[in-house]
Amino acid sequence: MLLNLLFVIIAVNFHPSSAINCLYAGTEAGHYSCEVLADQFNITTDYISGIHQNNKTEADVTSLFVNGKNEVEFSPLFCRVFVNLQNIHIEILEKARREDFSDCRNVRVLKIIGTQLYWLPEDIFYDMPELRELKLSANRLVYLPAGLLNGNPKIEKFLAPDNMLEIIDLQFSNEIKAIDLQVSEISLNFEISVPNFHFQANR
Repeated sequence: MLLNLLFVIIAVNFHPSSAINCLYAGTEAGHYSCEVLADQFNITTDYISGIHQNNKTEADVTSLFVNGKNEVEFSPLFCRVFVNLQNIHIEILEKARREDFSDCRNVRVLKIIGTQLYWLPEDIFYDMPELRELKLSANRLVYLPAGLLNGNPKIEKFLAPDNMLEIIDLQFSNEIKAIDLQVSEISLNFEISVPNFHFQANR
């Protein structure tokens, strides 16, 4: 009886659902990537599993792809384990916090596309000083706060088309080269002024 109980406890503690399962692969661009189905983890997950290719390790991973069927939170574990991560592509996200990205200091490209995300904290990207490209397209965002890019002095591309934006009040650095804030089904009446840009939709 005691032996059976011990087995149950061990099985619960090491259930596969407690791990993020990574599909490791090389990309055409020469990156070593981890692809994750978001259905398989939650914010409390503390372990990443998967079979590496060609004697590579977590330190070789430079690209991360997150997709799936169920909306989830982004796990801060990704950037803690993949210390050289440069590219993050997220296609499913319920909400996001600054602490989720606080260890993503080497990330240069962040894409959050086609999610149910409707709001972002102003300081969410403040710990990403190397960020060059931020793409927030086809989400449900209604507001972009003024200081959203204050922690990203090297930002060159900011792309946020096809959201539900009502207010945009952004400050851009002098490094900015491309801005896309295309808004569907809205009567636009605004002027672009870089580095300061404000827009309020007339619906």
